[in-house]
Amino acid sequence: MIVKIKTTLLFLILFSAFGYSQTGNSTPFQAGETLRFKGSYYMSSLWADLAEVKVEVADYNSGGKSLYFIKATASTYSEYDSFFKIRDLFQSWVDKKEIKPYIFKRSVDEGGYKFNMKYVVKRNSLQANYEFERKGKVKTAVIPVTEETQDLVSILYYVRMFDFEKMALNKTISISILVDDKVEILTLTFKGKETLKTEPFGKIACYKLGISINNKALVNKESNNIWLTADKNKIPVQVKAEIPVGSIQLRLVEAQGIIQ
Repeated sequence: MIVKIKTTLLFLILFSAFGYSQTGNSTPFQAGETLRFKGSYYMSSLWADLAEVKVEVADYNSGGKSLYFIKATASTYSEYDSFFKIRDLFQSWVDKKEIKPYIFKRSVDEGGYKFNMKYVVKRNSLQANYEFERKGKVKTAVIPVTEETQDLVSILYYVRMFDFEKMALNKTISISILVDDKVEILTLTFKGKETLKTEPFGKIACYKLGISINNKALVNKESNNIWLTADKNKIPVQVKAEIPVGSIQLRLVEAQGIIQ
């Protein structure tokens, strides 16, 4: 059960992407931005905080190319480690102007199950070289991608490059994302604006987006949603979803280094 809860938490927060009309080449985030989320599970009529997800942005220069290096970490709180310990690391190197990924790495340690994964995206041939390593055994593959294909980390920032003010209500957009050794299709529906109470910003207007994967919902498509601040930063502040064994949510508890 905890495996499903953990996977869903990361899946939803790192898959929060949308596409419609871009706002230009200036990004609504910068090197030094850090977002910290708490992951919670609804049990015994109460929300219990089980884990933390932190996402950080830094500058990175390689071969004369200026990139963003984005790192996401996920870990259970120490009181839950004896039950199911999670220590996951996600890393993505992306183009600064269009937020397109070049390299993605994932290191997983979940209840003793460990593996390492890597993609190297070849944009001139629209292919991703995939490598999976566990217990000394290595699996490789070449995966076809598109110009817009994202990874589990880059997608979180790609979404923030679009202008939701020009989005029609109930507009649905799909985008491809690299997951394991294949490409999945993430579909989101623009549901308008809602005001949420957040820890970093108090009450703030947000864009509400519905989420489904391969046109399927975990339980109830209407209950799988993410909220982004309805301002120039478009910061993800909350995710809520139903799963077969209850409900989960991610909520932003700290934001540092954001553009003022």
